[in-house]
Amino acid sequence: MALTNKQKKIIKEKYRSKEASEIASELNLNKTDVDDYLKSVRKKTPVYFYIILLSIPILLIVLLEIFLNVFNYGKNLEVFVEKEDDTQNLLYINYDLPYRYFSFASRAPGVSFDAFSKDKTDSTFRVFVLGGSSAAGWPYIYNATFPKYIQRRLNLLFPDYNNEVVNLGITALNSFALNDIFSDIIDYEPDLILIYAGHNEYYGALGVGSSINYGSNTDLTNLIIRLRKYKITQLLENSISRLMKFFNSSEQASNETLMSRMIGENEIIFESELFYRGIEQFEKNISTLLDKAKKENINVIIGNLTSNLKQKPLISVENTNTDANTVFKTAESTLENGQNSEAKKLFLRAKDLDPLRFRAPELINEKIKSLSKQFEIPFVNVDSTFTSISPEQITGYNLMVDHLHPNEDGYNLMGKAFFEVMLSKKFLPKENSNELTIFQQDSIMAISFPYTKLDSSLSELRTIKLLSSYPFVKEGNSRSYLNKIELDSYIDSTAFRVLNREISWRAAHQLVADYYFRNGKIESFEKEMTTIISAQPHAEKAYRHLISGLVNARQYTKAVKHIEKLHKRIESDFSYKWLGSIELINGNNNKAIEYLEKSIQLNGNDAQVYYNLAGAYFNSGNLDKAKSTLEICLKINPNYKAASIFLNQLKNLK
Repeated sequence: MALTNKQKKIIKEKYRSKEASEIASELNLNKTDVDDYLKSVRKKTPVYFYIILLSIPILLIVLLEIFLNVFNYGKNLEVFVEKEDDTQNLLYINYDLPYRYFSFASRAPGVSFDAFSKDKTDSTFRVFVLGGSSAAGWPYIYNATFPKYIQRRLNLLFPDYNNEVVNLGITALNSFALNDIFSDIIDYEPDLILIYAGHNEYYGALGVGSSINYGSNTDLTNLIIRLRKYKITQLLENSISRLMKFFNSSEQASNETLMSRMIGENEIIFESELFYRGIEQFEKNISTLLDKAKKENINVIIGNLTSNLKQKPLISVENTNTDANTVFKTAESTLENGQNSEAKKLFLRAKDLDPLRFRAPELINEKIKSLSKQFEIPFVNVDSTFTSISPEQITGYNLMVDHLHPNEDGYNLMGKAFFEVMLSKKFLPKENSNELTIFQQDSIMAISFPYTKLDSSLSELRTIKLLSSYPFVKEGNSRSYLNKIELDSYIDSTAFRVLNREISWRAAHQLVADYYFRNGKIESFEKEMTTIISAQPHAEKAYRHLISGLVNARQYTKAVKHIEKLHKRIESDFSYKWLGSIELINGNNNKAIEYLEKSIQLNGNDAQVYYNLAGAYFNSGNLDKAKSTLEICLKINPNYKAASIFLNQLKNLK
């Protein structure tokens, strides 16, 4: 039966809300006729219509992402970045990388200065280090860290290699960040990955007890982290952050420590649901990381965690089963009675019962060991190494500055522990090893340790600030630590400026270096500048400042040593200039001419180079070249008085 236009109109109006049988009943029609008509209606809507309909929001998202990139919105959250003025073909750790994980933070932790070559050669040995603040070396950053120990040891034993130890340890990051960063560093051909992590699993960014997290679903959190590289995700998060600030007028104390800011759940009871979620989070993320490493055939070494067992629990929940303070006091009295082994068990239990979980529970260490066996990767027993040289075999303030960060000796010990496993597993460059005994290595490492009074003062100030804040101090003004600080010297005052973020660590070392130089302490000047260079071996400006100072102080032998190091890293007009100038002073005119001419080839606008070259030509008996070179010198700088006098003297010669 043919349908009338009126019936067709009614069917079109009602088919989305009613079944065909209902419509047929209302219109007194055969259901088959209604079904046949509906089929013809649906066929009239082409497939590409739905494709276009679905494509529109996707296209808008893509266009918005392009727009945000064109106008440089938000932050670049890549792991490594290039520098525009870099001539050494290097990749640097991105200063903004931590914002991948601290999405709502106004200030995120810093990163190391480490860089590595874009193009890896056969003579390059590349190591990446992953972890939190202990891997970063807090409070001693940058040179007294265990990755820097490994760097110096590699340079000592394998001087013909370009040894790159890139420290990606960042304060308050946990296994989410490690897994994410590892996915990016695979492409950079690592020879070895070192992992020391686990203390931040609860309060590190995105941890189960952190003030910064995306909920309990590990897969969802990992997805959001990856999406944060896109500008549209940053736009969405920034919009949410502004709304939150609008409805919440309270401001965060500017002097509050990162440790206290990260606390979301301040009581995570031992063996509670949240406690086990932290363990599961760690195991899942590290398993994913190690699985990727195995598939890519990348060598990995993982260490277990050590902490200060003699640190009193940060908080305690008072009941018969989980009172951490009571167990801790029992441990202290047991130790006083000489029962060391039993006391250690009690100290470990007190640490595990501490509901403020900044120190990883022993179950994390058990997971680390089982994961190393599961994935067949070398294991470093850092905790046992610390215990072995501690009084009563219990790690305390002999190797720790606070609850879990090692002191200078501790970081040195950690570096040795990792390096010994590297040696035993032959995860090292393959040739050109210096034949040095362990005693010789230790002696050279100690003598050349790039660490000064400024670093020592700064680390003390950082520790005082931490230990004067929550949770170490329950109540009090956020700036109460100032009452405990005594600034006895220019060095201390400069360190305090770094603590207050008035100047950078590098700027502070250069200020102190110049202070020593003005006071005639050239050896101390050199030490400060080489400390910068050790942390930033690619920093040509630091080399230039050091070399210029040594030349001005007539310390030519020392200057040459540093010029040659710079020259080996990068051939520049500066290095050729000073190599040539010092050869001229030493009477080696032919060598001086060779270097100074190369300097001019790279930069023909340095009047001093032409002046020195003229001197070398004169000493070699080539008066015409000396005159023409001085004329060029005076064209560049007509006010160069010494060059003008020299030229007049040559003109007066018969």
